[in-house]
Amino acid sequence: MTEDFLHYLWRHQHFTTHSLQLRDGRQLQVKHPGYTNPNAGPDFSNARLKIEDQEWAGQVEIHIQSGDWYKHQHQDDPAYQSVILHVVYEYTQAVYYQGNQEIPTLELKGIIDEYLYWRYEQMVQTSLSIPCAGNVKEIDGFLKLSMQERALIERLEKKKNTILTLVEHNQGDWYLTYYHWFSRAFGLKVNAEPMLMLARQLSPQIVLRLNSLLQTEALFLGMAGFLETARDDYSNTLKQEFTHLKNKYKLHPLASHIWKYARLRPPAFPEFRIALLAAFWFKNQQPLDFKLLFKTLDSGPSLFAAEASNYWKTHYRLGKTSARPHAAKLGQTTVNTLLINVAAPFRFAYGKAIGDAQAADGTFELLHQIVPEQNKITQLYQKLGFENKDAVHSQGLIALHEYYCKPKACLKCSLGIKILKSTL
Repeated sequence: MTEDFLHYLWRHQHFTTHSLQLRDGRQLQVKHPGYTNPNAGPDFSNARLKIEDQEWAGQVEIHIQSGDWYKHQHQDDPAYQSVILHVVYEYTQAVYYQGNQEIPTLELKGIIDEYLYWRYEQMVQTSLSIPCAGNVKEIDGFLKLSMQERALIERLEKKKNTILTLVEHNQGDWYLTYYHWFSRAFGLKVNAEPMLMLARQLSPQIVLRLNSLLQTEALFLGMAGFLETARDDYSNTLKQEFTHLKNKYKLHPLASHIWKYARLRPPAFPEFRIALLAAFWFKNQQPLDFKLLFKTLDSGPSLFAAEASNYWKTHYRLGKTSARPHAAKLGQTTVNTLLINVAAPFRFAYGKAIGDAQAADGTFELLHQIVPEQNKITQLYQKLGFENKDAVHSQGLIALHEYYCKPKACLKCSLGIKILKSTL
């Protein structure tokens, strides 16, 4: 038995509720089980009970054995002195308030369907990456889609919190946060933090003063520590430009050793990504109206359509010619990835922050216009009857896997709960 399962039983009242009796023999009627408490303190708050003829309202604590009250040292915590009911799977000993009055206790052993727990154990102990894979095909498509959207909102909320932390760090400056958030994204997962360090080291006010792509590339690559030595004619030109800018603005470059190359494909090499970032900021120098930003798919790709200098069509690293010519701009797949994982969450966070529901809802309009991601995770769910027609669907599937299926949080998932209920 697990506490998570007991929480599920109590929340949904999946036990014999007729003629409930406390351990001391008093009659119990559950008028409302209360609401899950995500913070420290008792497990459920605002529960409403009737014990004999008296109405009670307050908190409920859940344990596998009643003695766990003392194992968890609740007897020393004032927050637990207002608990009105102790719900346990097995009663092993009496538990008392600090004033030596026994806490009302309900024992679930003997009044729950043990087969339900067996079904739950079968689900979470499976080696399958999607625990309910054997049953979820039969679930109604509307419920699947609803769970996808719920998971997507959770994903956006998590990214929103990250963005709001950046805003707080930037003392409420949304433009500076936009500059940091988008710069970080150009580093991909491996070099995201070094790219954020670069953006923080290099004020956007300086970037906005530059009047050529060459200067912008020189500034970003120099500040990243890549122009300490000249490796060919182009890098020598960049170095000369950067030396002038460094002296003019009293800049302090980062050390080049912070950038990672291991297991990266050439298009992800930091020098190439920094050149693309420089082109992005040179193209997008004007202040933005965040309410309108990324409202439609038309505005997204145009934002990311910047192209680096011709040098980068034959180089992924300074001084090293690539095996074959290539584009010096972001590919459509990468643009879509940035729209999904960077632009959409930023719009969502900004809308939430200013209390503009329309701005936040525009996030979904944007995602509905983007083709879905296709990967091992989304393909697994598609085989089980989940929709994957646009980025709303694919992001929902990725979030569903990350927050529910991978950690086997089936009791928090409406699909897992539906499957368990079907056994009752």
